[in-house]
Amino acid sequence: GTFTNRTGQERCDPCGQHTFADAISATACKTCPAGRTAITGSAQCAPCSAGKRLNATDQTCALCAAGRFSAAQNAAACTPCAAGTHQNATGRAACLPCIPGRANNIEGRAECSKCETNTFASTPGATECDNCSVGQETPDDGGAAACFGCDLGRYGKRISQRSGGCADCPNGQL
Repeated sequence: GTFTNRTGQERCDPCGQHTFADAISATACKTCPAGRTAITGSAQCAPCSAGKRLNATDQTCALCAAGRFSAAQNAAACTPCAAGTHQNATGRAACLPCIPGRANNIEGRAECSKCETNTFASTPGATECDNCSVGQETPDDGGAAACFGCDLGRYGKRISQRSGGCADCPNGQL
């Protein structure tokens, strides 16, 4: 990974990015072939690893952005995460399923959205949150994996055309 092109030099210089020196006493660095790259001071070139894409213009490796992934070496492009999955970190080889209580129906998302109040997602990888039935509800902060029966002092009520829920009993009634 080092070279010297001057006599009497005390130390060798490291090869620059995208170049390598694979021999002792190298007098020059070699350029990595197409589809391979090297970091500064490398003795060999390597393919872009999973989680990165190969930049065709300068043959460098670039990290996949959040919401995208590459599972193979030397990927030409990073793939958007499918609906029901997400990836909030850069440079990843896979996406993660949305956890129960969260859903995502859009490709390429870095995060899954928390289910709203009186909706739920019970399984990992949900693309939509389901509505609670009349007489069931979720905590007010949302993000529920299931709906629960109305508490004492509350009764089943249709909250909207699509969603059920619970409401407080009027004074003097249980």
